Amino acid sequence: MKFYLLIALAMTSRAYSANTVLPEVPFKKIVCEKNVSETIQAEFAGKSPRWTRVIDADSMTKTFRAPKQTGQWYELHLSERNEAKLFYISSEKSKDYIWNSKSCTKPEIREGAGLVLFEQDKKRPIASFTDKDLAKLLDGKAKGIIYLWSPKMAYSMTEFRLFRDVAKKKNLEFIPVLDPSVDLKEAKAAAKKIDVDFKGRKLASIDLYMMEGTLHYPSVFVFGNGKINPHRMIGVLPAETLSQYIDQYMGEISQ
Repeated sequence: MKFYLLIALAMTSRAYSANTVLPEVPFKKIVCEKNVSETIQAEFAGKSPRWTRVIDADSMTKTFRAPKQTGQWYELHLSERNEAKLFYISSEKSKDYIWNSKSCTKPEIREGAGLVLFEQDKKRPIASFTDKDLAKLLDGKAKGIIYLWSPKMAYSMTEFRLFRDVAKKKNLEFIPVLDPSVDLKEAKAAAKKIDVDFKGRKLASIDLYMMEGTLHYPSVFVFGNGKINPHRMIGVLPAETLSQYIDQYMGEISQ
């Protein structure tokens, strides 16, 4: 078996200067830079957002995300030519700001419903892992790993027990969370095939979604000391090496 590990180290960017809340971008200018900055300053009440680079919206646009608080995020699109966009995202509501060279002083604003990762069955509610669950983990002294998996990706199934056993050996909590797009019956059948006990909590956390937890399975987040490491581990590797990486990720949030 070929082992591999892709460490998802998102590119965290610092602001232009002390007078701006925008992340660094390789542009000579940004569409409506001043007005975008003012809106972000108002949304974050003057605090500097912790922008993290994510997959770009297109070849001309740089895309970033930043949390405001648990379950509340912003996504920012910056460009030299295209419209500048700022999206507020939560499970309760969404709000979009769109600027172009003709509307810098008055962006187009759209408000809508919140982000829902899967539709609940009203008669038989599906167990889920929400931002409230994540907040409870981070409020306490617990340390562990959150293992996002999907029966649609074979490695996330075959390595389920390896990650679980390494976590147990290190006295860490092991929290398996299911791909929100997967049918629960399919997931339970898959769990039975690999001989694991899984009760079926689906991902409903905006935080884990915005940290790109659903782009690949397995995606593994390490938490402890009241923090979660935003850099996720992707892929599989031998138990000893996995243990070392967990220590490294835990060390990054222990400082």
